[in-house]
Amino acid sequence: MSASNGGAPGFGPMPALAPHVPGPAGGIALGALRMECATALQHLYGWLQAAIPQQPQLATVIPSLVQAVQLYRAGQDDACAAQLQAVIVQLHQTRAARPSLPPL
Repeated sequence: MSASNGGAPGFGPMPALAPHVPGPAGGIALGALRMECATALQHLYGWLQAAIPQQPQLATVIPSLVQAVQLYRAGQDDACAAQLQAVIVQLHQTRAARPSLPPL
């Protein structure tokens, strides 16, 4: 969504996260990490759509999330998870200082 149709400024539709089938060495654990990354990316996208209108400075995390999506699409799930963890820590700190923000 864009700002003109009810979304947060600078947000378009959530891009589809292309499935990645892990090779034999990846196994179940890699598939689970990939699913966690996809779920976190989608959740954070929705949360930011709701939170940025209240606190526009939260938009500073968007480049880090874009990088996480790029890592996800490249199949670099460990790096994606690490990037997401850094973003989540930053958002938790911001939310602690601004309890009026929606729950993360």
